[in-house]
Amino acid sequence: MQYKVLKNVLSQEQIESILNFYNEYRHLIEQQDNGWEKLNSPWSFDTIKNLDSILCKHIDTSNNLGDNIYKHTFPYFPHVDTHGGYPCVNVLVPLYVDKPQKFIIFDQYVKEYTPRTYMGDIKLDKDFKTNTSTSFISEDTDVIGLTNKPIDQKFYNDNLKHEYRTEKMFYGCTGHAVDFTPGDIIIFDSKFIHCTGSMLADYKIGLSLRFSGEYA
Repeated sequence: MQYKVLKNVLSQEQIESILNFYNEYRHLIEQQDNGWEKLNSPWSFDTIKNLDSILCKHIDTSNNLGDNIYKHTFPYFPHVDTHGGYPCVNVLVPLYVDKPQKFIIFDQYVKEYTPRTYMGDIKLDKDFKTNTSTSFISEDTDVIGLTNKPIDQKFYNDNLKHEYRTEKMFYGCTGHAVDFTPGDIIIFDSKFIHCTGSMLADYKIGLSLRFSGEYA
C-alpha cells in the first residue's frame, strides 16, 4: 500500500495550536488564485517541529524538502510532489474542515521525478511555481499503472466530481478515497498521483510536509 493513516494521533489542543500559529503569521501567507493560500516553511518553527516526536516513529524526518500550511476552497488538481529530490515521502496533517472531506491517492505513479500538475484542457494565466502544469494523466508516458479504461463512474461521482474536473481528467486511474480528518496524519509515497476529493466543505486547512527517504 502506497499510504498509511495514523488515526487520532493529534489532540484538539495540538490542532488549535497549529491553527493559531497559522493565523498569527498570516502576514507571511502567499495568496494564490482560485481560493488557494499558503504559508510556506512552517517546519522551522517549534509549533510545527513538535510533530517530529510523532512522525519520527514512522519516517526519517532528518531532511525536510518542503512544507506549508494551506487553505483552499477550490480542489487541487491531480499532481505529484517530487521537486527537491526523490525518493521522498509526503505527510498530510488535516487541521480544519466543516464537512466530511476526502483526499485521493491514486494507484498510478511517475517513474521520472519531475513534479507536475495534470490540468487537462484547462489553461492558467499563471503556472504553478514547482508542479508545472501538463495535460492529461492518460497522455503522460511516464505514468505507471494506467488501466486504459475510464475511471470507475461511482468512484468519480462519489469522490472526484467537480465542475472543472471531468472523467477524462482521470482516465486510466484507480485510487483510494482517504478521510481528511483532523487528528489523523496521512503518510504516502510522493511519486503517487494525488488530489483533493470533491470539495464538499466551504474550505479546508491542512499542513503539508515532505521528507527525503524511502516510503516503507
